[in-house]
Amino acid sequence: MPDRTDWGQVRQKLEAGQAALEAGGRMGRDREEEILSERARELARPQREEATGGGSIDILSFVICGETYAVETAFVVEVLPLRELTPLPGAPEFILGIVYVRGRVLCLNDLSRFFGLPQKGLSERDKVVVLRKGEMEIGVLAEAIVGTRALARQDIRALPAEGQAGHGLLKGVTPDGTSVMDGAVILDDPRLVVAQAE
Repeated sequence: MPDRTDWGQVRQKLEAGQAALEAGGRMGRDREEEILSERARELARPQREEATGGGSIDILSFVICGETYAVETAFVVEVLPLRELTPLPGAPEFILGIVYVRGRVLCLNDLSRFFGLPQKGLSERDKVVVLRKGEMEIGVLAEAIVGTRALARQDIRALPAEGQAGHGLLKGVTPDGTSVMDGAVILDDPRLVVAQAE
């Protein structure tokens, strides 16, 4: 049976297909460049969240005298069980003493005294939240650790009264009643430096 294939027509179809593929490839590359340019413009644009103070922070929540407090995890070094507290005679009442953490001496602070909370005795369940900013490192007494979570900055509401105890140490309060401490302010407070308390 003779071959009736029209090779000229096949060649034309192949050439047309090749031309269509090349045209599509060019269009694809053009679109790719357009997408990349659009992404570059988006990345170069200042972030709206930063400009408006939005975004979120990661916080560690813990309990002090039955109330929930939190601090940014950027300031948290570690959390340890409270062991071997050495009292400091003559220290202010909010400085409970010093603790030794892997060869480091840390001042342990009871911030409940700043916040005007009822005083409770120490228990074997108490924790030490170690905070650090630069060279400054302290321990904060906590009854229990709640956990970590992301918190939208816009959910931190200002405190109602300037005269409230501990007002200067807090950023604000969340809708669920968590008081958010200002880690930078706490670690910059000269009253919390052991050398000045001795």
